[in-house]
Amino acid sequence: MWLELAVAFSAWTLLVVALKKTGILDRFGVRGYGPFILCPIFKNIPAPKKVNFGWFSILFFVLTMIFYLLLIFAGSYFFPLPSVPFHHVATVTPVGNFLLIPMINEFIPVWLGWIGLLVALFVHELGHAFASEGKTRALGIVFAPIPIGAFADVDEQYFFDENRPRFTRTKLICAGVAANLLVALLAFFIFFVPVLGGLEVTGNVSVDYVVPGSHAEKLGIVNGMIITRVDDIPLDNASQLLAYAKNSSSVKLTMVKDGKTENQWITPGKERGIMVVDTAPAYPARYAGLKRGVRITNIGNITVNTLSEFINYMNTTHPGQMISLGLLDNGTERNVTLILANPPENISKGWLGIVVSEDILGFSTFEVDGNSFLNTFKNVVLKPRGIQYLLIAPMASLIELPGFSGFNGVLKNLFQPAGILKFTGSWYLSFADILFWIGWMNIQIALFNSLPIYKLDGGLFLKEALDYFCEKLGLKKNISVIIVKFVTVIVIGYFLYIIFSKVLWQSGYQ
Repeated sequence: MWLELAVAFSAWTLLVVALKKTGILDRFGVRGYGPFILCPIFKNIPAPKKVNFGWFSILFFVLTMIFYLLLIFAGSYFFPLPSVPFHHVATVTPVGNFLLIPMINEFIPVWLGWIGLLVALFVHELGHAFASEGKTRALGIVFAPIPIGAFADVDEQYFFDENRPRFTRTKLICAGVAANLLVALLAFFIFFVPVLGGLEVTGNVSVDYVVPGSHAEKLGIVNGMIITRVDDIPLDNASQLLAYAKNSSSVKLTMVKDGKTENQWITPGKERGIMVVDTAPAYPARYAGLKRGVRITNIGNITVNTLSEFINYMNTTHPGQMISLGLLDNGTERNVTLILANPPENISKGWLGIVVSEDILGFSTFEVDGNSFLNTFKNVVLKPRGIQYLLIAPMASLIELPGFSGFNGVLKNLFQPAGILKFTGSWYLSFADILFWIGWMNIQIALFNSLPIYKLDGGLFLKEALDYFCEKLGLKKNISVIIVKFVTVIVIGYFLYIIFSKVLWQSGYQ
């Protein structure tokens, strides 16, 4: 795939160069730089008569810079988060996950991420344009060949003339971050208050794993579907579903998938043993090679066909005990011997580190408390650590917190719009996703640009502040540039230290 992308990108670059040399780009008012095309959308943007960022944008900028620097250098003190177990970090820290770029960061949905990122970049440049006092020649989108950014062609010579008032330059520098913060606040307000407030829970039981080749798979039942009724009776928990299935020759299930309700008739059946649904890292079952879909048919000489038989036996074990499991794996029988571990709780029985299920319907289930999730998530920004969680929500699983990257998977079926908006179905959730990613990307762009790094808005702001003090103290102005570059090295160095020393080293990249 990467070879094809490289060839396509090279061909695109040659096309842009050819169009530039032949004057075709100039004819349409478009500029080309290597593989990048700058396509103006608005030209000669006038200064807004009733909108003045002024001190407001500078105040927003300073507060953002202070907050982000505190978060970076003293985050563990001011905003403590749980420590990360070794076994968990090792599975989720590819280098690309530290870049907030869709298609590279696995936690960012591609299309939603691109929409949010492009809106954030455009808003940032629009903020600079509004503060440019009518000195913005063009505002537009950068293509290469897909939209990858935005630009504002501001007359920098006008603003960075030494005779120009320092306040004029400073408000121009700060306006982009201020615009991002305003849009982020607006998007998050709409998302957390009216949008989340307009959701209701569809049910409490979700399909977890569908057995390959089972009747359920042939009917189109997939992971994440929510089961709301059994034989037209509201379903409250997974045990109720299992009880119905054991006592019926045919079961009618009412299920939610992609915002639509459907009915399925399933004939319960029972294979030998109980099915492995999941295994925990760093526990005996995972080390022994047990995986989802494998069936446990016996423990030692004792046959296991129900959950109660499995639980009763495990309650008689103790840590350090050696046991033998009879397994059925894709029709092949085999045995494994393993030593039970200490459980995570303070109890005396042995621990396999495993989740099992009776799959008499051809799939396993788990219970999910949608109301609890919704209430917790709606109130997250009101808690002391809520803002910190919001900043890392898509990647929160890195530190063993529940992540949120939008209403996908189980969440897409777990919630639906309530009241008069119920007819919108999955479109309502798609709108919520777009709002979340616009807010999230805007706040990330604001924080990043507020960093005191050379050539970023934060670095330019720091230089202006240092120039002011140098003038007052009678010092040479080149001192401010030296200090900004020194601070840049410290900030970037600390970022690299966090990535390579704190995370990647622990996760096996050493």
